[in-house]
Amino acid sequence: MPVAVLGSEEATPALSSWGPLGRLTPLRLGVRLPLPARFRLRFLQPVRTDRLGESSELPPWSELSELTQDLRALIQENLYEMVAARRSVWLG
Repeated sequence: MPVAVLGSEEATPALSSWGPLGRLTPLRLGVRLPLPARFRLRFLQPVRTDRLGESSELPPWSELSELTQDLRALIQENLYEMVAARRSVWLG
């Protein structure tokens, strides 16, 4: 079952990517600063995988690759919708 998760990036941003603040860290280890953030989960329709490999047209790895790309696009589309609908990063 694919799940779109919104908010995890805001909860632990990497300080090394914050311009001047990132320059204060001597090492580029991606120091994480935990912040309060609201997580939103959207459970998407289940995906049937029991029929992978039954088709003689494509090898199983090719079908799996295509399915992976489709799922990534579906999750990304849902994330765009979720970002557009929220009021604030930390207020929801």
